[in-house]
Amino acid sequence: MTGGSGGRDTGEGARSKGRDAAAGGAGPHVEADRRAEGITRTNSEAGADIAPDAGSGSGLARGSGRRLTVTIESELELHVIRRSLEQRGRVEIPSRGTSMLPLIREGSVCTFEQAGPDEVQRGDIVLFEAADGGLIAHRLIRRTGSGGGAVFYCKGDANIGFDLPVAAGNLLARLVQIRRGTRTITGDMLRFKLWGRVMTALPGLARVNRLAARLSKHT
Repeated sequence: MTGGSGGRDTGEGARSKGRDAAAGGAGPHVEADRRAEGITRTNSEAGADIAPDAGSGSGLARGSGRRLTVTIESELELHVIRRSLEQRGRVEIPSRGTSMLPLIREGSVCTFEQAGPDEVQRGDIVLFEAADGGLIAHRLIRRTGSGGGAVFYCKGDANIGFDLPVAAGNLLARLVQIRRGTRTITGDMLRFKLWGRVMTALPGLARVNRLAARLSKHT
């Protein structure tokens, strides 16, 4: 889906509003999930990312730019997802992209639960608002500060470089479940936790995951 600019309505947006009006009886929870599913897409673009240095500072790293994203057509779309998290405490988003391979694959349905800055920890997969307005789900590798002053450094498991630093106010939720066909992986499963620890301790494995991501495009 191609995102629009600002609050400008597209033809599809107008038709969507008509369907919303006709659906009248649909509750806000159903509408939030429908919109969340409708605005997911792959966004792959190369660029420089900011990566935390092994020491106390941070340095520049060149990354693949692949990411698991939700493209929003306007601020309204982001508001809908935020409202779903606030009202229900969770939101389901179908995955697109290869940045989180092999754990999250194309078509997997990811369930995120609302989480504050002090409720996430190193190794968690977090949903956050990027500087360009998109939503990204990547693994938390490092953090500095706490509460409203916290800054998070995240990257995709199959990405070489890091995302731009994430401010506490842009952190939305934490991944708690992945559903793929009849299989379900939850955040409290041992393999889920172990994989998170491995990817956090050995981010260099991203090169292997990146190769798997490339191969997946040809299978």
